[in-house]
Amino acid sequence: MTTSRKKIYDKVADIYPYLMRTIRYDRWAKYIYEIVKSSVKKNSRILELGAGNGRLADHFKNYYPNILITDLSFNMLRQDAVFGLTKVCCDMTRIPFNTNFDLIFSAFDSINYITSKRKLSDFFKEIKSILKTDGLFTFDVSLEPNSLKHTREPFRKGRYNGISFEQIS
Repeated sequence: MTTSRKKIYDKVADIYPYLMRTIRYDRWAKYIYEIVKSSVKKNSRILELGAGNGRLADHFKNYYPNILITDLSFNMLRQDAVFGLTKVCCDMTRIPFNTNFDLIFSAFDSINYITSKRKLSDFFKEIKSILKTDGLFTFDVSLEPNSLKHTREPFRKGRYNGISFEQIS
């Protein structure tokens, strides 16, 4: 993610819960759990990349309590006042861990912010370096045709807590 995008998310952190208010984090957590449950044990080490404010991890910890979340935006991670999650502010293309994880996941199209082939290659190298040999890595991406087809409101304007916003998908 570029520095300018990081700055945008630092500012968006205050309205992010409002923007994502229709997301069923409990269902997303269950969906990911259903994908990985046959291969990932309960006491496994879990890493979420691009975790934002931690709401997905808050639900996912019901399945796997040993979860660490990361995001490039410190202000996004700061929003996790009530979840009590372990978190690290870092760039997902330069992951600062020497330990290995049983499961690494990234949701809500976070990988879409990696916009160059070199950075994407760096990202997958980072994943390989910290994923256990028999570990799993899962992520989602939204391609432009899918976004155009399924986005109800590609352009939104609004005001929340004194902050005006315009969202273009």
